[in-house]
Amino acid sequence: MGRTRLISRHDGFQRTAWIVALIAASALLTCSWACATPFAALAALGALNMTRRDAFIAVMGVWLVNQALGFSILAYPTDGLTFAWGGAIAVAALLALVAASVAATGLRRTSLIVQAGAAFLAAFAAYEAGLYAATFALGGAEAAFSQPFVAQIFKVDVISFVALLALHRAALAIGLAAPAPRSLAPA
Repeated sequence: MGRTRLISRHDGFQRTAWIVALIAASALLTCSWACATPFAALAALGALNMTRRDAFIAVMGVWLVNQALGFSILAYPTDGLTFAWGGAIAVAALLALVAASVAATGLRRTSLIVQAGAAFLAAFAAYEAGLYAATFALGGAEAAFSQPFVAQIFKVDVISFVALLALHRAALAIGLAAPAPRSLAPA
């Protein structure tokens, strides 16, 4: 029994350390990409390597840090529209996580490359669709969904996804993250 408890504490440490590492990495990515937080990349990574609970905590933790950076360092305006867009981003990020989870789970018997690609594309499509839907209530579709802007966000997310996958490999190698199933596991 003592050994089981020790393993659980170690697993809990790894899970917490990995979530903190993801939040820190996403904060760095947010700053380096001029506020374009790669939520689709994070959602796909969570769908491939974390439990539902941990992926939810990571996505919402990244969203909170993104908002804190935006209001403190990037001087977001403190008006109702900005707060509403912050909420829309949170909802879109969660939609991305659900879509990535469905894609990853549905393709769990395929190669990791196919599964990762599908999870990423599903996450990106769901995130953008969620934000686009928000424009009907909040406005801003013209600039935010122009082809060059969406292409730039896609590029940011692809580069970030590759970087986060490499970070996960490194975290596994040093024991910061525990191996996880290739699709979201319950709890």
